[in-house]
Amino acid sequence: MGFIFIGLMNVNGDPYVIEYNVRMGDPETEVVMPRIESDLLELLWHCANGKLSETGIIVSQLSASTVIAVSGGYPGSYKKGLEISGTEK
Repeated sequence: MGFIFIGLMNVNGDPYVIEYNVRMGDPETEVVMPRIESDLLELLWHCANGKLSETGIIVSQLSASTVIAVSGGYPGSYKKGLEISGTEK
């Protein structure tokens, strides 16, 4: 099992890939970790002790995604500290 994270940006209705990788950053972790149905502590113990092949992992078949709201101009130069509004829509 593996995963790839693809960071997309919506520009006037057109999707653009701004990054892709297989690391676990904050947004990826927020959706991947809750899908793990196995005992996470047991998985980590096996990993730390070089015995990962002696266990298995159960992952939910459900899909997940994360949506991130960013300031205009991101990922280039952008304003910081602005209030988020419009969520009631």
